[in-house]
Amino acid sequence: MAGAEFRAIGREFLEYLVTFGGLPPDADVLDVGCGGGRIAAPLTYYLDQGSYVGFDVHDESIQWCKEKLEPNHPRFHFEHVDLFNDRYNRTSTNDATSFRFPYDDRRFDFILAVSLFTHMFRDEVANYLSEFARVLRPGGAAFVTGYLLNPDSVNAMAREPRAVKFPHAHRDALVQDPDRPATAVALHQEWLVADARRVGLGVDRIAHGAWTTQARLSWQDIMLLRRDR
Repeated sequence: MAGAEFRAIGREFLEYLVTFGGLPPDADVLDVGCGGGRIAAPLTYYLDQGSYVGFDVHDESIQWCKEKLEPNHPRFHFEHVDLFNDRYNRTSTNDATSFRFPYDDRRFDFILAVSLFTHMFRDEVANYLSEFARVLRPGGAAFVTGYLLNPDSVNAMAREPRAVKFPHAHRDALVQDPDRPATAVALHQEWLVADARRVGLGVDRIAHGAWTTQARLSWQDIMLLRRDR
C-alpha cells in the first residue's frame, strides 16, 4: 500500500472511531488484526493519555510496526500471534476457534477489529466475540467492520450490478472464492448479533456500508458493540 493511501485510510478511520465509535483520547485500546499499523499510526497522535496494543498473525507487518512505530511511542505495543490464516500464516497449526487473547480480564476500554471478520467464520468469530467481552471493561466498546448479510444487502447483491458479490455458500457464510474461502467472507448479521449478545455484548449501533452501492458511512458495514455494565 502506497504511503499516501496508507495515511488517508488511517485518517478516515480515526474519524470513524471518534465520531461513530466515541473513542476518547484516554482509552486503553486493543487492535485485533492490526496489520501494518495504518490505524495505529494516527492513533499515536490522538491517544495522548491512553495506550494501544495491536496483534496480528502476519509477522512481517508486526515487525515493521515494532521498528517504525513502537520505539517513538512507549505506550504503543505490537505482538505477533501464531494462528493459522489462509492468506497470511498458512503454516501455523493453531486455531482461532480456541485462541485466548494474551491479556487479563477487563484490560481494555476499546477494541478495534477492522476488516477482521471478513476473513473468519462463525466458530472463529464466536470465540473472538467471547474474548472481546472478557478483555473489555464494563461499558467498553468494540468497533467491528465487515460484510453483513441482511435482507437489504442480499437484495442488493441480486439486483445491483455494482454491488460486491459473495456467490458461494461456505460454513454458515457466503464467500467470493470457494477455493480460498477466507479471502473474503460475508457474515449473517442475525447470527452475529445473537452471538454477540450471548456473551454480553449489546449492539450499540450499525452503519451499513457502501459495498452494496448505497451512499453510506464507509465501504464495509460498521458495528459498534458494547459490553454490558
